[in-house]
Amino acid sequence: MDISVIIVNYNTKQLVIDCIASLEETVPPRSYEIIVVDNASADGSAEAISERFPSVKVIKCSKNLGFGRANNLGAKKAQGEFLFILNSDTLACPYALDRLASALESNPKAGIAAPRIVGADDKDQEVVALLMTPKTVLFSSARKSVRKEIVRMVEQKEQLAGIAYFCGAAIMVRRAAFEEVGGFDESFFFYCEDPDLSKMIAGAGWQMEYVPEAKIIHFVGVSVRRIRIASYIERHRGRCYYMRKHFGIGPALMVGCFQFTNTLTKSLMNAFGVVVTLGLAESCRRKAVVNGLIALWYILGRPKRESWLYVKLFGSWQKS
Repeated sequence: MDISVIIVNYNTKQLVIDCIASLEETVPPRSYEIIVVDNASADGSAEAISERFPSVKVIKCSKNLGFGRANNLGAKKAQGEFLFILNSDTLACPYALDRLASALESNPKAGIAAPRIVGADDKDQEVVALLMTPKTVLFSSARKSVRKEIVRMVEQKEQLAGIAYFCGAAIMVRRAAFEEVGGFDESFFFYCEDPDLSKMIAGAGWQMEYVPEAKIIHFVGVSVRRIRIASYIERHRGRCYYMRKHFGIGPALMVGCFQFTNTLTKSLMNAFGVVVTLGLAESCRRKAVVNGLIALWYILGRPKRESWLYVKLFGSWQKS
């Protein structure tokens, strides 16, 4: 088996069906399999997939395992030399899988490859992004400087390992590299798994390949719209854990304090905007609520996802 496509699904029945259909319509000239890990969807996704695509392996989970853990489960069942981690809210374009696999085959030192990702409007989305450091999180000038350098490196086709990461919406990972680093760190539930995986693979000595000739269409954020506040909070939690894991407690505390102060300030500024506009500015109202709830999460001691307080205030990841 050459390629194992692993798709994690959570209540995106029509999207995942369209995704699988696009894969089967663009069959690569090599052996492949499709594995869907269903995170306890309540919309009948698993049954619909099995009925329409009998050859697809469907793993039904009893609860929402999160992105990384679910992908690890799929990888354990996979037989391919290359693991193609693909979001359910995507469509594969012709030859995308084959071109990614060929890039890994042509460079035995490459552990991970990424395609060009575009939106429904065919505009490019950010695929290659800078790896977070305390400096780039705390200082916008540092972020801008590194981003400019990454753009230059991509244009010059220089090696990105250790400096950048690939967006996890669509990445192909060599099984040997994935297994060497232990797969996704399951302490990340949703967000920041992709920079962590790229960083670990680079740390193990593997290179990265960006393959713009391979194209994937991505409908951003569709899978988390029902739990948008919780998704923002998990992004903050993921960043804090990433900092602690790679840089230590001190930098993690600094970043956490910065993120709390930043969201609280934004919430107050947007609340002021609501007052000034007599409540007519919808974007101000929305941003005031979102940032206020994130700040509240910090004030409450960053409660765990499973706690009753988190579920009551921010939403449940175990319900549709």
